[in-house]
Amino acid sequence: MNQDSLSKFQDLLRTLFQFDCADLDFGIYRILNYKRGQVEAFIQSRLPQIVDEAFAHYAAADKAIVEQELEQKRQEIIGTLGEQAIDESGQLRNYHKTRLGQQYLQLFEKRAQYQVADELKARAYNDLYTFFSRYYEDGDFISKRRYGRHETYAIPYSGEEVVLYWANRDQYYVKTGERFKAYRFKVGDYTVAFELRNLAPEQNGNAGKKRYFVLAHETPVSWNEQEKALAIAFEYRPLTESEEKQHGKTEQQKPQDSLNEAAEQAILTQVTEAALKTVLARTEKRNDKEKSALRWQLDHFTRKNTADFFIHKDLRGFLRREVDFFIKNEVLLLDELIAGGEEDLREHVQRGRVVRQVAEAIIDFLAQVEDFQKKLFEKKKFVVRTEYCLTLDRVPEELWDEVLANEAQLAEWRQLYALDDLLKAQPLMNTGLNKSFLKAHPTLVVDTRHFPEGFKWRLLAHFEDLDEALDGLLIKSENWQALNLLLEKYREKVKCIYIDPPYNTGSDEFIYKDRYQHSSWLSMMTDRLVVGREALREDGVIFVSIDDNEFERLKHVMDIAFGGENWRNLVVWHYGGRGAKAISGQFPRNYDFVFLYSKSEAGKVEKDYVELRIPLSEARKQGFKQDEEGRWFKTAPRGDYTDESITRLRAEGRVYETEEGNIRIKYFLRQEGEYVIDEKLVGDVWFDIPDMMHSPKEERLDFDTQKPEKLLDRIVKVSSKQGEIVLDFFVGSGTACAGAHKACRRWIGVDFGEFFENKPLERMKKVIHSSQRGGFFKYQYLEQYEDALNNLELPRASEGQQALEMFGDEYLLKYMLDFETQGSPCLLNLDRFKDPFAYKLKVQDPSPTLPIDGEGTGGVERPVDLVETFNYLLGIQVKKVRALQDNGRPYRAVLGEKNGKRTAIVWRSIIGLEDNDKALMKDKRYIEKTVLPALLGEAKPDRLLVNGACFVKDAEAIEPEFKRLMFAPSGV
Repeated sequence: MNQDSLSKFQDLLRTLFQFDCADLDFGIYRILNYKRGQVEAFIQSRLPQIVDEAFAHYAAADKAIVEQELEQKRQEIIGTLGEQAIDESGQLRNYHKTRLGQQYLQLFEKRAQYQVADELKARAYNDLYTFFSRYYEDGDFISKRRYGRHETYAIPYSGEEVVLYWANRDQYYVKTGERFKAYRFKVGDYTVAFELRNLAPEQNGNAGKKRYFVLAHETPVSWNEQEKALAIAFEYRPLTESEEKQHGKTEQQKPQDSLNEAAEQAILTQVTEAALKTVLARTEKRNDKEKSALRWQLDHFTRKNTADFFIHKDLRGFLRREVDFFIKNEVLLLDELIAGGEEDLREHVQRGRVVRQVAEAIIDFLAQVEDFQKKLFEKKKFVVRTEYCLTLDRVPEELWDEVLANEAQLAEWRQLYALDDLLKAQPLMNTGLNKSFLKAHPTLVVDTRHFPEGFKWRLLAHFEDLDEALDGLLIKSENWQALNLLLEKYREKVKCIYIDPPYNTGSDEFIYKDRYQHSSWLSMMTDRLVVGREALREDGVIFVSIDDNEFERLKHVMDIAFGGENWRNLVVWHYGGRGAKAISGQFPRNYDFVFLYSKSEAGKVEKDYVELRIPLSEARKQGFKQDEEGRWFKTAPRGDYTDESITRLRAEGRVYETEEGNIRIKYFLRQEGEYVIDEKLVGDVWFDIPDMMHSPKEERLDFDTQKPEKLLDRIVKVSSKQGEIVLDFFVGSGTACAGAHKACRRWIGVDFGEFFENKPLERMKKVIHSSQRGGFFKYQYLEQYEDALNNLELPRASEGQQALEMFGDEYLLKYMLDFETQGSPCLLNLDRFKDPFAYKLKVQDPSPTLPIDGEGTGGVERPVDLVETFNYLLGIQVKKVRALQDNGRPYRAVLGEKNGKRTAIVWRSIIGLEDNDKALMKDKRYIEKTVLPALLGEAKPDRLLVNGACFVKDAEAIEPEFKRLMFAPSGV
């Protein structure tokens, strides 16, 4: 029985430690698999030893107490009855019936009983199995607090009047996009890779349908003999009509399972390498199920790409609290303790001690893996790429020849702005594409991605206050990661947040994922709202669009993030019945909601007005009057109008005057045909904004969740003034950014959808082109959590083996991952700062339509923008950037400002400078005489940061500050 219980628990541990992923060759799996032998040795050999040692330890401790009592009783007998009363073996010769003799015999027998029975060990293994199995299901952790032994649950409660809790509240929601774009596993000497061919939904005309992983139709299987590698291509798309008939959902099987079954057969048919085919087709039994090795991988791949994933914020604390509760309520059962004797009590206590000791060892390992992933998730992410878009009127004319010679830029102008038509329309004297043409079209947009790196730096050198010159920022990133990086720079600087998050409708109606369960949705929203709140100014406000699917839960989670006292309005956007969808058994729905919260009491919105067209006859009935010149006018209280609206009335030629004594406004209304045009104060029901179906055609972008510009125009104008910042971290098609730019606000947009390049990025290029004032914005790509996983390396593996031999279980269970991955590029390899312009990461598809340096996409090594990353970490307002060179050695310099203090940052390659005092002295002179004057003239910075060894007086090293800030808590 003991062996069966042990084996059962060992199998569970192999599941918890993800042994079913032992052949995966990417992310954290590669690291865990490297240590699989040591982990297996721990489970197979050390675990039984630990249990035996624990029982022996506690038994020995109890036995020692009995032996001490026995020795005291022996001395008492000798003192009373003489030394002859006890023989050499400790046996009592006579006096068995005396009081002392009976006490001595009881203690003597009790000492002999301190042998641990196999039955007791079996119960301990069963206890451990029961405890850990209840928190894991299909390899995923289930964060539910137990209340008792009959599987009822408890929630944290501190006496609040109302508390909202959900299953994943103490976990990060990680998955907001497809998890693995490249999936590799090892089969003996072979490598097999599942690869996705990107198909954006709008490209295949099926944006409203659920998508599945389908084996690619064209050359799905390819074999590389030299590398012994098999590549299998999939498409992630809606099913065709014939595929729907073949693989549609049935009672026995879901569509993805049916597709995997078909893919399995097709792949095995096309594999030509006999040995590999045999291994892939071999049947494996896992969790009482039998499938081929290939099918196990297919199912794992598709599930990982379509399921929700979480990282616990304190797994060790949670499980330790739970194991204490478990021991008190399910191991040390009160009824058994009361009914049993002293020996039963001793065994129960021993068993409880062993269960806790072993459980805490297992918890340490599970927490090590979870905490390591949390560390990767929470760390500030690198900027992978930075580019700029600006209209020609902001590009120095000395760079125009390079613009005219750039075919990629000209091709984009043809696509976005109908360049050829513009050329045909120009006057006859301006022939061809030349500087005269550029002067005539100053809002054509230049995108630095089409140019060499040197062009970008020469362009930026013309700006004396770079951040002040920028109108906006677009970031392609999962939004929590972006907010986490941006927060230090934009903390308490944003005036208005608008977001249009997934509505959680239960159908894949939207381009990005919109099938979250309520708990997943709440976790996803809460973490992002909490960080977003920190970016708001004290007088800032946030608008959140939602429908009735998550209406109630959004209200609660907004109260958590912003405080119920900061609720301002529920806006009902009534977009009209013409576009409403008729649903059987229901009234057609023709509205959405917009929640309005402020950060504090200081947050308010301005009044807004909507035009009313009043027939002449109705105007007379309402008391409108005409003066002697036939002009219509009305008189209204001054308090009904803001200074901004009065200024607008005056600018439109509609005069106003103040009547004596009662401060009333008299102004003239314009007449258009048979109507008098008045204005009405807008309330919390907005009837005047149609849905996209009835919005201007030129605004429609074939994006299902797009909101009309009129809606965002109102939100932006009532919540902010010109020059203030508007933030949207579910940017979608970019309507909030477009509305903010047109209203002369600054803007920040974040999204990670496949549509980033051909929707918000392309849209903002068109917006600044069509704006009379032009525009200038920056866009960036960030490292993602998946990238961090895939850049893990084991540079200290040999040292780790020595540590394992020296420290054993303690090292394996607690410190292995942190220690051996030090030096991985995603964890900041400071040695690579010697040449900061060559610091690289493997990134998963940072820009699917924008190949970098002419290379392909997906898992390709790219240079990291350390300069921009550090600017964000410091939280500086960037004033100047300069690119310089000294005898071939590149220098990049930044002047930033924060809290009135000026910081100069100098980056350069230090290869050849290390341990070379003469070279470092020359470097010192160059920084002092050339680099710093280029930033500051004759002035001195308040702080100077330089990478690597430096002889400049008061220079601080970048590296330790970079590391401190990258792993510092977000401060939320």
